[in-house]
Amino acid sequence: MYIDQSYRTVAGTAFYNRLEELRMLIDKVRKCSFTIIWGPRNVGKSELLRYLVNKFKGENWFTTYIDIREVEAKYSISIDFEKVGRKLLNTLANLVELGKFIDLLERGFEVSKILRANGFLVILDEAHLIEKPRVILEALIKRCLYVHRDRPVSVIVATSEGHFVLSDEVRILKSYGAVDILIDHLDYEHFKAFTEEYVELKSIALEVSVDELYYELCGGIPGAFIALTSQGVKRWIKDRRVELLRAISLIAKELKVKREAILEFIAQLPIKIDPSDLTSQPTLISQRLMIENIVFYDPSELPSIVKPQMPIYVKLAEST
Repeated sequence: MYIDQSYRTVAGTAFYNRLEELRMLIDKVRKCSFTIIWGPRNVGKSELLRYLVNKFKGENWFTTYIDIREVEAKYSISIDFEKVGRKLLNTLANLVELGKFIDLLERGFEVSKILRANGFLVILDEAHLIEKPRVILEALIKRCLYVHRDRPVSVIVATSEGHFVLSDEVRILKSYGAVDILIDHLDYEHFKAFTEEYVELKSIALEVSVDELYYELCGGIPGAFIALTSQGVKRWIKDRRVELLRAISLIAKELKVKREAILEFIAQLPIKIDPSDLTSQPTLISQRLMIENIVFYDPSELPSIVKPQMPIYVKLAEST
């Protein structure tokens, strides 16, 4: 098990697992790369990226982490303030606020040279929220991989949206040389250790066992567990049922299929499908379910595996 007790996440706990993903990301960043990371919502992608930034700051890299969800750049940009200074920090923050990510990359690259940093890392979290993402990301990957050569420059974009991973934007980025990494659920042992620390930290009592949490409810998704403890199990399940049935109704209307066909598809997850076959009904359904964050692809083998974002969706589909 990999648990870093010296580090505190936003939830207040230690950093759990992700050693394999961390090794892959560190390797990619050092080699000067453009990387796309994705996976179920609330699985811990943002925490992994913040942890990665912390690692590279320790290796004298100039790092910039931007959460596109935030409205004001002063809250969403995280760089080494002591080294850079307030004036330059404000300049970079203004570039983020204006959505001038290319200018940010160029200015940050110059700063990394001034600071004699070993490299420059830019992270764009929730990249699908960027206005005109295809234009911006295509320009970024060209600058990242084809322009700067005298010191490493790496860009990481992260998203929870399944349809973004299957979009033309990502297809084009991969044609330029981008690599993608799936951040999957925590395994059982790390999830159990996380829940034990969290309930002790917050002084709360679990309504159900860890086994039920992991195998029947939220799976190895830390954010879903936190939401469940906040709402209570019954309310959380009720909300997930409403969420699932709403998604199914929209998909059935769009595809002109019966709701039962979609429920049956979900109840049988995980399912292997060929993502290149866009004519098959299961593939079409799964793509739209990805948009609603009900399922996600695991492309680590072919044919790809369609998995539920949380086991509760399979359970609810079976019972419905």
